Amino acid sequence: MWCITKSVPNTILLSVIYTMEKGIQEKYLKLVGERLRELRISAGFKNYEHFAYSHGLSRAQYGRYENGANMTFTTLLRLIEIHDITLNAFFDSRFSIARHADDS
Repeated sequence: MWCITKSVPNTILLSVIYTMEKGIQEKYLKLVGERLRELRISAGFKNYEHFAYSHGLSRAQYGRYENGANMTFTTLLRLIEIHDITLNAFFDSRFSIARHADDS
């Protein structure tokens, strides 16, 4: 079993996600999408297309990101900047990794 918590720098967390097996990568990409959706709604945008249009983003691509599509780190940084939060705030406790807990 291994665990990464909020106290680990985000660069390490992103590095771990990058090298994970595909199923686990997909799980975390879904979490990123859910987090983007949550931030968009909290910013007052009920519709992802309106949010994307208002921020000069491709509406179709942004919709894919909210649904868990892979993106570059630069794209993620741009989206985090749009929401005016830090990487730490974006990667909150829901991104803690606990793997193979039942293997112990």
